[in-house]
Amino acid sequence: VSEALGELENLSAQGTLSPREQYQIEINRSAIACAAGDLPNKEKSARAALTIACEAHLKTESIDAMATLGSALCGLQRRYEGLPLLYRSLAQARDLGDRGIVAGILHHLAECHWTRGNYLQALRYQRRCSRMWGGQAMPSEPIVSDMNIAILQADLGLYSRARRTYRQSQQGARWPTSKSREGLVLNNIGETYRAQGRWRLALKTYRSAAISVKGSGAYF
Repeated sequence: VSEALGELENLSAQGTLSPREQYQIEINRSAIACAAGDLPNKEKSARAALTIACEAHLKTESIDAMATLGSALCGLQRRYEGLPLLYRSLAQARDLGDRGIVAGILHHLAECHWTRGNYLQALRYQRRCSRMWGGQAMPSEPIVSDMNIAILQADLGLYSRARRTYRQSQQGARWPTSKSREGLVLNNIGETYRAQGRWRLALKTYRSAAISVKGSGAYF
């Protein structure tokens, strides 16, 4: 994290930067803070990115920054501030016709409702996110979205549905470099059996997960 932030500081010090370059530095700072669990700095950098984008009339960037800021505020338990930004950015992204940004905002909304324990609402947003990701260039996003749907289904006690969704995501997880993800899917399926008291099936699935991740460096 410190190395990445150092690189951004070096870029900032390279004289005059265009508004788009300044925006990119701030939104990357926000992403690094998010990955580190540093929500106050995620908010600070997202707010700076939004100011730059709005002043320079960068439409797509301003929508993305607004959504990032909304997500940070929701994570800081300031949903009364964050949710309006997420809803506003969602409307603007739809008007712009950018499916990738729309999907990302729907995911942020699902996260916000998920952390509040509103699993059904979160599931609705995550399903919409998954539909938006369909046909996108990056294959990992629909897989992650399917995984989140399955976790929410399990949280709602819909264990059979959760297993079907996990297996759907497992098909996409079977790439040479994704053994850890396949193991995670199997581990989560095992958790649904355990929650139902189906101990033998749970143990069998856990063992399959352990075999899948063997040598990958992953640990559950």
